[in-house]
Amino acid sequence: MGRHPVTPPPLSPSVSRNHSHFFLFRRYVTTRAQSQIHASFASMSAQRRASQRSVSQRDVDEDWRRCVQRYPEVLEGYYRQVEDAVRSGRGVAEIMGGGGGGHGGGRMRVVYE
Repeated sequence: MGRHPVTPPPLSPSVSRNHSHFFLFRRYVTTRAQSQIHASFASMSAQRRASQRSVSQRDVDEDWRRCVQRYPEVLEGYYRQVEDAVRSGRGVAEIMGGGGGGHGGGRMRVVYE
């Protein structure tokens, strides 16, 4: 014996009206939930980007601080190279311009031979 699909009996007008209200309410709740989830996600994404920018800026600041702290050491190394070149006769150093102000603002030119 074959089974035939059973069709539900037709809904009465009051049940049908309640049924459509259910779907309308369900759509309203779903739409509200989606918009709240989207807003929450957007807020978290903005916070995450701000946090990443903060971390990145902190890394740049730390790198800059290290470079500034090492500057005298690096500068000393360059001066040592110039002094060695001049002493060994491989280069000639020449002070150019006075720069004014008594701060020794002139430039030094080194010509390597």
